[in-house]
Amino acid sequence: MTGDILVQLHAAKNEEEREWLVLQFCLDGLNSEVRDAVWTAAVPHWFDVDFLTVLMDSSDADIPGIFQNLISLPFVEPFPGLGYNIHKRTRALLLKRLWQHNLPRYYEQSQRAASYCARQDVADTGWRVETIYHLLG
Repeated sequence: MTGDILVQLHAAKNEEEREWLVLQFCLDGLNSEVRDAVWTAAVPHWFDVDFLTVLMDSSDADIPGIFQNLISLPFVEPFPGLGYNIHKRTRALLLKRLWQHNLPRYYEQSQRAASYCARQDVADTGWRVETIYHLLG
């Protein structure tokens, strides 16, 4: 497996392609629930366990456990005052793939995010901006 990724990295045409291969290699090593949470957490600019629960919309999953695994990943960082976020470059790679390969999923989760954000304190500029961001999506 490691040999395959080295060959792919060597054959990559540019830095973005190499970054994606490394990220994909990392994602492939995760269990499916945590991998799904990574894709989900990339949609909003930040998330906490409550926000992630709404976005994942999975009543049979152990969201608190998945959340703990998610925030332990090297590309997830604290987002002061609001929880966590997927690192900017990693998020950009994930969102680009979502747009290219699974736009319906992006739209569905963005609509859930807009609904969740609209129920928060929209007098707070951060929540208001995030609501508008997802409504425009």
